[in-house]
Amino acid sequence: MLSSLQVVLLVLGALLLIATLPPVIARLVGGRVPALAARVLRVGLGIAGATLIAWVLASYTGSATRSGGSAARAQNPPSAPAAAQAPAAPVDLIATASAALQDCAIAPAPAVPDGTKASLSQMTAAQSTFKVYDAATLKYVNCVDATVDRISAQFAGVASAAELGRLKTFGMSAHNSAIDREQALADQFNAQVRAYKARHPG
Repeated sequence: MLSSLQVVLLVLGALLLIATLPPVIARLVGGRVPALAARVLRVGLGIAGATLIAWVLASYTGSATRSGGSAARAQNPPSAPAAAQAPAAPVDLIATASAALQDCAIAPAPAVPDGTKASLSQMTAAQSTFKVYDAATLKYVNCVDATVDRISAQFAGVASAAELGRLKTFGMSAHNSAIDREQALADQFNAQVRAYKARHPG
């Protein structure tokens, strides 16, 4: 559809062409200009009118073609891929975490002395060993927690919520198992300390 500017220019071009007709140009200039000047004026008006009309028609045809192409593109969007990408294979976060936890050094369990037979120096040495074991256990559980958190963040957008939940449970189990193991050994050691003290009252 023609714009208002194109309509105005088209009408102006038509008026310029009408002005080139001999009766019209004669009325416009009358006998005030020589015949040669009137002829030059007619040619100039004709060229200007024809140029305006041609320009309006060319611009209208071009815009119609462009809009028609756009409409065709809108009606016929690019075809979608024939087959969507296959979903990624499930991620085994437990296996991933198990391998990663190999980097977390677990402290070896210290020997528990027999309080009914051990000397004071043996009991004192065992107490020092248990302090080192306690610090190593704390370092281990911190490593477990950090490793599980890192893997959870790494696969947050890939693994399912159920798989992430299993990973969290796995991490808590590894953490709590180390604490429970330490507590059991501490209970054994404390029992031997009591046995030692029973042998050496005061």
